[in-house]
Amino acid sequence: MMQKDAIAFGKVEANERKWAWRTDIENSIATFGNTLVGEKWRDDLPLPQLTYPLNLHGWYAIFVCTPKGYGIRMRLSGDERTDFVWSPRPFQEVFWRWCRMDRQHLILKQNHTYHGYVTGQIDYVKFVPLSDEQVRVLESQFGEPDKIVAGYFEPYSWEFFEDLQESLQHWERIRI
Repeated sequence: MMQKDAIAFGKVEANERKWAWRTDIENSIATFGNTLVGEKWRDDLPLPQLTYPLNLHGWYAIFVCTPKGYGIRMRLSGDERTDFVWSPRPFQEVFWRWCRMDRQHLILKQNHTYHGYVTGQIDYVKFVPLSDEQVRVLESQFGEPDKIVAGYFEPYSWEFFEDLQESLQHWERIRI
């Protein structure tokens, strides 16, 4: 982790703006008895983003597991936007994406809702290497869209939900 000073091992004091690496979680909540928790610190101020250097090369499928009812915003260093990833059931591993991992770092960010920043948790992230043949099959089935669907999320509500602070953040959600 690049921001080691942004993580507390165990309980976070009330005045600390840190993520908590908890190893005392019961196995009915977290797969391996530990989890990374980003507790709500203040409604208007997020915890610092965390960057994890991966040093992976080639294509990988990425799976994520979070405690039920919690999620986290994730992106790779080459991405312009974050995705909210969560597990709907306990111990359910969800597929996030497949991509080339050369020179990529994993970046974790606390989630934001209409009411401010909320607690985010992550159980684990799993990287599964893919062969060139597997990538070709995935790209042929899911790489190019059959149809384009346009959606509309009322901009005024969206701005508060996403906590937009800069004009450039509007480009994060536009995909061509």
